[in-house]
This record gives sequence, structure tokens and C-alpha cells, in this order.
Amino acid sequence: MNLRVWSHPSNRGGSGPPEVPPSSHERALEIDGIRGWASVTVLLYHTFHEMLTRLVPWINSAWLAPCFEGRLAVCVFFVLSGDALSTTFLARGAVSPTSIDRLVVRRYTRLTIPILMSCALVFILRMVHADWHTEASAIIGRADWLGELIAFDFSVVGLLRYALLGVYTAHSKATSYNPFLWTMSIEMIGSMLVFLTCYLWPRLRSAKYAVGAVAALLFLLNSWFCLFFAGMLLGRLRVEGFYAGILRSGRRQAATFLGFIALVFLLVATDGHPLPLFFDLGVAVCIVFVLYSQHQLRSFLRGRLSTWLGDISFPIYLLQFAVIISLESWLVTVWSSRGAGPEWLPVIALTAVVVTLLAACIFRMAERVLLGYADAVVLRVVRGD
Repeated sequence: MNLRVWSHPSNRGGSGPPEVPPSSHERALEIDGIRGWASVTVLLYHTFHEMLTRLVPWINSAWLAPCFEGRLAVCVFFVLSGDALSTTFLARGAVSPTSIDRLVVRRYTRLTIPILMSCALVFILRMVHADWHTEASAIIGRADWLGELIAFDFSVVGLLRYALLGVYTAHSKATSYNPFLWTMSIEMIGSMLVFLTCYLWPRLRSAKYAVGAVAALLFLLNSWFCLFFAGMLLGRLRVEGFYAGILRSGRRQAATFLGFIALVFLLVATDGHPLPLFFDLGVAVCIVFVLYSQHQLRSFLRGRLSTWLGDISFPIYLLQFAVIISLESWLVTVWSSRGAGPEWLPVIALTAVVVTLLAACIFRMAERVLLGYADAVVLRVVRGD
């Protein structure tokens, strides 16, 4: 989830001009920005909606529904992964098997090391009795959700088994050290499908249309994996200069902005009610397409705040569970014991959000160091040094 995407100078796949000056150092920063705000949406969904939905009525307002679309945000993550993992290869028009080999191995380490760190944090919180989620679940009326999490005996062996393998192959609420990581098996398999497609791309006749057909078929099958292939196609459009043409056209800019407003009102119209998965699959692709194509929105997503959130997006996703079962749950128990009014509950949730962001910054610094060492090892192993 932390890959950067460079806009490659070669645009031979399409007739449009390059979207950015031809420099191998130009990044599609809007991907980072979208990823960052999607992570914030998931954070708000858990800290506000899931925790307080039965105690704070205004959280269930239809107008706030777009802010709490957790599953839709996850779908957006998968679209961005398909784009981020493939764009550089598709821009070059040729794929080195060695580079694919390295990315396959690095993908495991770049996901697993942070996952292990986050699960170890939950383990420590349990060992020092700093988890108050069981008590808090009774107070907020969410024994059906918060009260059922990490309700098993912890062990070092179990922690390693889950973080190194089980999170990808056997995730279940009954044995998960971080239940919010149910997405990681989809992310890992989707990543491997993207790498396989990149490897096959030069060998396929009409590869773009073949990938489009696979995406459409998987969508009809209601599969999460359609999002990775859709992301590849959106990335290919960037390589071909498609978005550059839209960004230069005033009429198209007006149309894409209206499209964004229409998507927002569509989410408001759902009023937070659960909808079939195919709804989120389709809307996620439309959202990413519009954000890539609309100049003002794209500029905001390429700004410092958005890209900062993008840089810490994976830590935000990984750490929010630990903050919820410790700090937020403890604050809920304090609120209950003192008989405070319901107006304090949003303050508690906001505190959890702020602490998660700060913790994510620290986590990201440690993660960057560990991943640097891991990448060096991977490169030596793959090279056969």
C-alpha cells in the first residue's frame, strides 16, 4: 500500500501528450492523496460510527454517510493498489522478470513487517492489561462487535503464526490479533495477480482489452479482485495521456466535477444502509476515475496535507484497532463512571483519531528503517549475492 508511482516519460501507448513533464522523477501524487483520505475514512468509520452509533444519533445522519463509508474506502484502496503496482511496468512497455521477482518478494516483506509490528502492539497491550474493550463494549452496546474481538488466549507462537502467514491464508475474528486486517489476504492475492498480469502484458494480444474483460467478468462475479484489474486500466489511461486531455478541457472539467457531486449525493442517498458489494465495487472505480480527472480535486490530493496522510495511510490502518481497544475504550469507561453527558462521546472519538495520526507518524519512522534493511536483504537474495 505504500508504493509510489512515477509518471513515465514514454506515452507511446496513446495519442495524447504526457500529463506531466517527461521526468522519471515525477510521481502521481494524487494516488497518495486518495489513499490518505481513504485511510481517514476507515478510521472515522471505526472510531465514530462503529463505536458510537447507538449512543450519538447524529452520527447516523445521511449527510455524514460519505464520511463513514468504510467498505467503500477499502474498495478504493484496492483500485489504487492495482494502479500503483502496475503503472511503472506498463509505462515502460517491457517487463524484466527479475524486477517482477524482486517485487513479489518485497511485497510480502513490505506488508508483513508492519503487520507484525501492529499485532505485537496489540499483544503488548493485552499483556499489560491496557485493553478495556470488553468493558467499553457493554457501555456502548456493541458486545456484538467490540466485545467479540481478540477474545482468545494470546501466545507468542500464535502471534507469529498469524502475522507471518495466517493474516493472508486463515484470517478469522476468532484468532486474529488485529481483526481489521481481513483485507490483507485480498491485498496479497490481488497484488500477485497484478504482478502476473504485468509479466504477461507484453505477451498478450490487445492486453488492455483482455484486462478489461477480466475486470468486467470479476465484477459480474461480485469479486473484490475486479478492483485490482480496474486499477491497472486506470493507470494505463494515465500512461496514454488520457487524463491530460480531460484536464485541459473546460467542459470535461465541469462534467467531472458534476460527476463527483453526483457520487457524493449517491452516497448520501444510501443513508448509511448496507448495500450489495457490487455497489461499492462500481462506485469505488468511478470515484478514483473522477479524482484522477478533475483538476481542483486532483490539486488538493497532490497537496501537502493529502500526501502526508498518504505516507502514513498504512500505519493509520494498522494502528487504529490498538487505539480503539485501549485509549478510546478506556475513555468510554471513564465517561460512563463519571456520568458525563453524551456530548463528550464525539470528543472521545476525535481524541482517538488524533492519537492514531500521531502514533502513525512514529510508526512510519520505525517502519521505514526496518523496511530499508528488509529491502537490502531481498535485493541480495534475488540477485544471488
